[in-house]
Amino acid sequence: MGSNDPAEWKRVVDTLRVTKSQSHSVRRIGKGQLYIGVSADDVLAAIGVARDFEFTDAFAKPEPDANLMFVHRKLADGDVYFVDNRSDRAENLEATFRVEGKAPELWDAGTGTRQPASYSIASGRTTVPLHLDPYGTTFVAFREPVKTAAQTLPEEKKTVVAGGMIRSTTIGPSASSPPGRSGDRAVRPADLME
Repeated sequence: MGSNDPAEWKRVVDTLRVTKSQSHSVRRIGKGQLYIGVSADDVLAAIGVARDFEFTDAFAKPEPDANLMFVHRKLADGDVYFVDNRSDRAENLEATFRVEGKAPELWDAGTGTRQPASYSIASGRTTVPLHLDPYGTTFVAFREPVKTAAQTLPEEKKTVVAGGMIRSTTIGPSASSPPGRSGDRAVRPADLME
């Protein structure tokens, strides 16, 4: 039977046809399985494949309204993920990637800079703390072999002027401090003149 055989085509269509009574089920077909009415996440979990990318906020609570998207590209010497914050608020999060044994680097396409990132590796996955500005993006690249299962780098400081106050704030707060407390210091511009 060739690929243009109507009888073969009908047999394949009849084999794959789904009825209402078969919703949310699994059907064995040849050497494979057909998952019906099940999300891709549920199928991958059922066959033991961890999610490629997931995140929680920096304090290990789920952020159901966070709107992030990602693209994963396999390179000859590693992996690169493009992470995109699709909301109008900054996100401090713990991003987990299905990568093991490679140290993460943060690549900023706007400035062309690369910097190492803090990370921890467990169960075949690497977790990286990320700060994404509103509608911000970053590339997270994994290319160089790791020397340790975890690395914590000093937190970056950022100065923001808002509401007549100059605030020096820590980017990527530590998990042990509440938001807005880790390293924050507010100063009135007038105080600088004294």
